[in-house]
Amino acid sequence: MKGKLDALRVLVAAVEGGSLAAGGRATGLTRDQASKLVAQLEADLGTRLIERSTRSLSLTPGGAAYLDGVRGAVAALDEAERSLRARATAVRGPLRVNAPLAFGMLKLAPLVPDFLRLHPGISLDLKLDDSLLDQVGPDCDLLLRIAARPLGELAATRICTVLRSLCAAPAYLADAAPPTRPADLASHACLHYGNLASGAQWVFQKGRTTAHVPIRGPLASNNGFVLATAAAAGHGLAILPGFLADPLVAEGRLVRVMTDWAVPAIHVFAMASPVHQRDGRVGALQRFLLERLRPE
Repeated sequence: MKGKLDALRVLVAAVEGGSLAAGGRATGLTRDQASKLVAQLEADLGTRLIERSTRSLSLTPGGAAYLDGVRGAVAALDEAERSLRARATAVRGPLRVNAPLAFGMLKLAPLVPDFLRLHPGISLDLKLDDSLLDQVGPDCDLLLRIAARPLGELAATRICTVLRSLCAAPAYLADAAPPTRPADLASHACLHYGNLASGAQWVFQKGRTTAHVPIRGPLASNNGFVLATAAAAGHGLAILPGFLADPLVAEGRLVRVMTDWAVPAIHVFAMASPVHQRDGRVGALQRFLLERLRPE
């Protein structure tokens, strides 16, 4: 697609400049490069667009009709790109973000280079921790939190949905019969996420039925990495988000159990004060994450 867009830009510039050489100069290409792009475009369309000579360039009737149809689209695309670059470069200054540790390492870290490339004027300060912080302050402009609903009284934008599942290691299941219903969990070691608003209980849904199950086990932690590692080592069952469970399931270190009972989904929220919500830097990151992060 990019090659075709480049060819269209060359074609428009060549007609306006009167030669393929002029079209190449206007688009940062040599004459030969410009000529090859237009020739490829003609081959793709199955028709000649321009008449070539050593002194001049003219459009064929088909080329004139084609150019009339695409000139506006090329101009609109160029304007949209100029506007985007202007907006990106206009956003400047520090942006302080706080996000959960495992989510930050697995989902945000791969995106940081692209965000910095798109917004060279922003200086990003990304802190990762698993506290229950629900307020911005002097050291934080934007909170990213994973929860069933927004926390506190901050303005919240839902970025994406995170699916969860109940998992255990094959070695654990070899010694303990896999649970098939929530009541079975009473006889299992359950590895508990300590920051759950529901406390030491798990919630499952099947159709219109909701089950609230008290749990107990050898480990509680406020960090998903810790729970996933303990589960993969065979110490019990754990409810894990997809970004932690998927790689371990793919490697065979974990399997999903009790799959006919759904674990309610949770969401990634971007939270900021009303003042920070109007900040261009906060808006830039929120738009970027909405585009790049998808429901699992």
